[in-house]
Amino acid sequence: MTIKVSPFVRLPSGFSVNIFSEQGVQSFLETELSQTYISSDLKTIRTIRNDKNRTCTEEDLLYSLTAKIEFLPALADQTFFRDRVPESEIQVWLDFVIDELKALSTKPCWVRTGDLGADDMSSLNISAAMFKCHAVPVALAFESEYFYVLANFLKACPNRLPSTKIADQVTNIVSRAYFTAYLIFDHELASEKPFQKFEAAGILTEFIRCATIPQLDDDWQLSQSLLVACFDGLCACDQFLEAEFRRGQPCGDLVAAILRGEDGSKIKRPFILGQLQAIARHADARNNAADADAGIEFRSCNSCGESGNSEPFQGSLLKKCGRCRNVYYCSRACQMADWRKHQKVCRPSSKTTSN
Repeated sequence: MTIKVSPFVRLPSGFSVNIFSEQGVQSFLETELSQTYISSDLKTIRTIRNDKNRTCTEEDLLYSLTAKIEFLPALADQTFFRDRVPESEIQVWLDFVIDELKALSTKPCWVRTGDLGADDMSSLNISAAMFKCHAVPVALAFESEYFYVLANFLKACPNRLPSTKIADQVTNIVSRAYFTAYLIFDHELASEKPFQKFEAAGILTEFIRCATIPQLDDDWQLSQSLLVACFDGLCACDQFLEAEFRRGQPCGDLVAAILRGEDGSKIKRPFILGQLQAIARHADARNNAADADAGIEFRSCNSCGESGNSEPFQGSLLKKCGRCRNVYYCSRACQMADWRKHQKVCRPSSKTTSN
C-alpha cells in the first residue's frame, strides 16, 4: 500500500498552506488553529489507530497528521512557536509520547530486533523535532518521567544495541535537549545540570551506547550535528565526570566496557571512541589526584594504561611483574605485549632473588 502524505492544511480563511515549508508553518501558527492543533490531531490519531479496519484514506490521514505534528516545531521559529502554542498543548503531546514509549517497550518487534517500523518511529521523530531549540518541551520533559521512560524503552531491547535509525534519533533527542537547556534555560540548568538529570533518569548510559553506533555519511553528520557539542559539554563537566565516570558507577563501567570492546558492539564510531577515551582519562586523573591527596596509592597497567580506583581493580585485577615487582598489569595479555620494552629495565627485586 502506498501512503500519501499531504503537506497541505486548510486554514479558517479557506486557503491551504504547505506545512512542509517555513512560510506555510508561519501562516498556520498565525491562526487560532495553533491553540488546539496538537490535542485535536492526537485525538484523531488515536481514533484511527484503534480502528482495525481502517481504510486507505484513513491511513493517509494518519500519516499526514503525524507529519504535521513533527514538521511544525521542526520548521517554526522558536520564539513564535512558544508564543503561539500553549504549554497545555505541549503537555498533551508529552503525555501521548510517554504512553507510546511505554507501549513500544513491550512490542515484540522491538524486543526481538531492536528496530521499529515507520509508524512506531513517530514518537521519537516528534521528540527530536520538539526539542530543537524549543524551551518549553525540553523543560516539561525534564520535569516529567520522559527521559526515564525513554531509558527503559531502550533497555527493553535484550541485546541493548538498537538499530542505526533508532540510535541516531536517540542521540538527536538527548543532544538537542542538552543544547536547548544550555542555551535557553537560566544558569540553574546550565552546564552540568542537564547531564545530572540525564544520569538520574538512566538515559545518559543509553545515550553513550547509542552514540557509538556508526551512521551513514557519518563524517558529514558528526560535523553538522549537535552530538559533538554535547560531548564537548560533557568533557567540560569536571566534577560530574569525577563523580559519575569513576569505576563502580554506571557511566564509568559502561565507558570502560566500550573501550575494552566488551559492550557487545564490534564496530564503533572512531570519533566517539576518542571522546570516551578523553573522558576516561579525565575522570581517572581527577580521581587519582583526589586519592593522592588522601594518601591512597593508585596504580595503572604498565601496558594499556588501564586504571581505576575501585577496590576490585586495584586489588585483584592489577598484578605486579613477578620479576621486578615494580610495575603492574591488568592481564596476562598486557604483560606479554609489554615484555619487549619492559625487559630492558626489568631487574629481579630483592624479594625475588631471596626466594
